[in-house]
This record gives sequence, structure tokens and C-alpha cells, in this order.
Amino acid sequence: MFDSTDEAQVAAIAFVLPAAVGASTVAVVGEFNDWDATANSMDRSDDGSFSTVVNVAVGRTYAYRYLVDGERWENDWNADAYSPNAFGGDDSVLDLTEGSPRRRQSRSAAAPTLGDGSAVSGVVASEGAQSDAVQPDAAAAPAKRVKTRKRDAAGDATARSGGDV
Repeated sequence: MFDSTDEAQVAAIAFVLPAAVGASTVAVVGEFNDWDATANSMDRSDDGSFSTVVNVAVGRTYAYRYLVDGERWENDWNADAYSPNAFGGDDSVLDLTEGSPRRRQSRSAAAPTLGDGSAVSGVVASEGAQSDAVQPDAAAAPAKRVKTRKRDAAGDATARSGGDV
């Protein structure tokens, strides 16, 4: 069992959304901040990407999404998994359970600093209060095939097979 008050059981999660999202403002919103759209605003880089680091207790999974320009919800293109939500869509999932690829990666990887975020996309984790966020290692977390939903021009949900994430 993990005690969320123990600093060694907290992961610094770097959330990064690429410039392709075409946004003015972005916030990362999820179970780790009680879905509070004002809790974790993301900083815009010169290249148009957005990033922020959130300290999250390890030992469980978290549903989350990006709130873009205060009105549009986007999933993380590099999430650990996706989970259906109560609104007919899918949420991104951050997996910080024992033995998850993200936890194994954060323990074994050298911890370079995040830098300007230009080479980083999605979420990356590093455990411990003094650790910096690490860049993702594609070999540490194999791609998963997921089903996603999108809305057609009339706003109706349509299923489609997603690619590798």
C-alpha cells in the first residue's frame, strides 16, 4: 500500500501537449486534481506546445483529459491506456501502479531534465521529490491498440479503430 503523504511515493508527472492542438490555453484535468479545471494550467512554449508538471501519488491509475481553450476536451495521444467515461467518450489513463511500464521506466531511466519539452510528448513520470521528469523511452512501454470514438459533423459518436499509441 502506498501512503500519498510519503514524498518517496509521489511521481512528478510531466504532461506535454504538442503545438498541433492549436490552442490558446490548456489545462490538465483528472482524478489527481478532482477534475478541477483551474488546478493545473499548462504553460505555453515558444513552439506552441503546452506543458506542466504535477506531483501525483503512485500506486493507482488516474483518468484525465486536457481542457483546451476552456471548451474542448482532448485525450493524451500517448496515454498509458484509455477508459470509457460517463459522457460517451474515452478518458486518457495514467498508470502508476506497481509493475506498470511507467513505474519501471522511472526507476531504471537516467533522469535528464525536461528541458524545453520540444522532444517530449505525452506524460512521463519520475518518482521521488528530488527527481526531474524523464523523457519517454519507446522500448520501455510497448504501443497498445485502442478503440477511440470521434464525433461526426452531426455530433453523433462514431467508433473507429485507433492506431498504436
